[in-house]
Amino acid sequence: LPSPGAIDIIFGRLGSPIDGVSIPIAGKQGRTHVWLDPVLRGGTAAVRRTAEHQYAHAVASVAGLDPAWGEAFANWTALALEGSPDDRALSFMMSRLAAQGAGLVTDDLELASGNAAWFAFLNESYGPTAVKLAVEELGRGGSDQAALDRAMRRATGNTIDAALRDYQVWSLLVGPRDDGRHFSFAARLPGPALAASAEALPALSIQSDPEVGPMGLATVLLRSTDSTGGMTVRFEGDLAARWAADLLLVRNDGALHRVPFAIDAEDAGALSVPLQDVKEVLLLVRNLDAEGRPARRYSWAAHFEPGFPAEFGALRAEPASPDGGALVSWETLGEQGVLGFNVLRSRAGGQASRVNPVWIPSMGGASGPASYSFFDASAVPGVAYRYLVEAVTLEGLKSQSEAVALPPVP
Repeated sequence: LPSPGAIDIIFGRLGSPIDGVSIPIAGKQGRTHVWLDPVLRGGTAAVRRTAEHQYAHAVASVAGLDPAWGEAFANWTALALEGSPDDRALSFMMSRLAAQGAGLVTDDLELASGNAAWFAFLNESYGPTAVKLAVEELGRGGSDQAALDRAMRRATGNTIDAALRDYQVWSLLVGPRDDGRHFSFAARLPGPALAASAEALPALSIQSDPEVGPMGLATVLLRSTDSTGGMTVRFEGDLAARWAADLLLVRNDGALHRVPFAIDAEDAGALSVPLQDVKEVLLLVRNLDAEGRPARRYSWAAHFEPGFPAEFGALRAEPASPDGGALVSWETLGEQGVLGFNVLRSRAGGQASRVNPVWIPSMGGASGPASYSFFDASAVPGVAYRYLVEAVTLEGLKSQSEAVALPPVP
């Protein structure tokens, strides 16, 4: 980034709550004056952090950043150099992450200061070059959304919409949800802010959740009391806005699976997911309008889908011959959105693994039974195996049958 040139540092009592200030001095020999209060709570470390913050302000000014983005960049700079945010910067980022619906671009100076979290996301996800490019493009002026889009395309080849999609997940993995692989300061933040939550199905919200501003994010938490079957989630956004959405599945072991949510030309869509081994489902909503547009509302609904994606009937495993091999057969009483099946085999106490080289295509439907069989030529005679069948949906999600033991060869 461009150098601010020579800087004079002046120490003097500035009075609470001002710790420091950066003042560019005009003229031929102009140089920036940085005033620092030498008597700060936290001692020398606090003075050093303030100096870093004010130097970053001088860099931001030369780069052409407006005051809001300049404050966010200065907060991030001290965070990056010191390795963690101080209480003040942390408070700003907490406020920012709690108000994601207000949109990434905001006139509220406190929320804008908290956009240090956005720079932290860029740095920790894509590297410092992404921060540099964002500062450069924002400094050119014009639409902030267009500037950030140019920066992301230069840094990653992807759009700002794709970056917002990832940033939303990062913003959820904070506090008790911190997985140690996203924001380095995530454990110091409170739990994620939710626009709404439902602890049982069915659930419905018709434009009753808070509005979402341009480049804004909203998250709805959905839980079911059922551990089988599926959940169908419907979304409908205000037609005047441009929307995007995903479902984030949180499994019982904490693993995450994000599923794209297709939204049609009417800004509506529906998606069904299996509930087996799923602890909760998060609906992730994004308003992709450019800044300056009004905030918009959306509606959602969720209901239980029995037998989704497949309702398994009888499952059998039989020795094919004394020389080895096994015949696995099963029946489905109904199928919804199933792409195909896998046959999984395990030994006693071992991990189940797939034995079919390609998916076994689905031939059933929602209203009638279908029968399938698979010959496992690799089964060794005399070995105790267990088999189960896995239904795979069009989105690549999986739901498994109960396991059945292969009886020994007579």
